[in-house]
Amino acid sequence: MIFVAIGGGLGAAARYLLGIWIASKTQSLAFPISILLINVLGCFCLGFTVSILNENDPWTLFLTTGFFGAFTTFSTFSMETVTLLQNKRFLHSLTYLFLTIAGSVSAFLFGSMIIQ
Repeated sequence: MIFVAIGGGLGAAARYLLGIWIASKTQSLAFPISILLINVLGCFCLGFTVSILNENDPWTLFLTTGFFGAFTTFSTFSMETVTLLQNKRFLHSLTYLFLTIAGSVSAFLFGSMIIQ
């Protein structure tokens, strides 16, 4: 548990600092490029980490659930989607993709409208 907590704290701090740095370099773009880059980078790093570390290694929890879980939840979403595809659960993976994206965006929209 302590590995997850420390990794999560470091992942959240890394996301924040990298987001500020990317935003400072891309101020002229009218697009949330910093979040896009963080999500893509987090997905790549989680995929690489899962491929090289043993599931029972404490560093696996530190990096996967902790660091990359806080750095970007999109990386975990991507890993779960790929796992469904690898298990040849194609309809489940498409359903999961659609419901996650549409559900998350809709939930945010509805949540932001509650107080208005």
